Amino acid sequence: LTALAKAAEGLPVYLEVMAPMVADRIDAKAFADACREAGLRAKFGAMVEIPSAALRARSILQEVEFLSLGTNDLAQYTFA
Repeated sequence: LTALAKAAEGLPVYLEVMAPMVADRIDAKAFADACREAGLRAKFGAMVEIPSAALRARSILQEVEFLSLGTNDLAQYTFA
């Protein structure tokens, strides 16, 4: 995260960064906090790849700005 922040420093870039395998709001908050602490100016998001995250999507969105559905992993974990 720090490397991304340094690479984007002083440049007119638009970054979106997302964390994989986010399970709940606590994970999403930890990721967003780490991004802010690193000085990253970007939109923060989360991958929804496990069924529990899909069920908690609304609460996860209270901490990040977007979600990405990892349908391959989500299907695998749902039907395993």
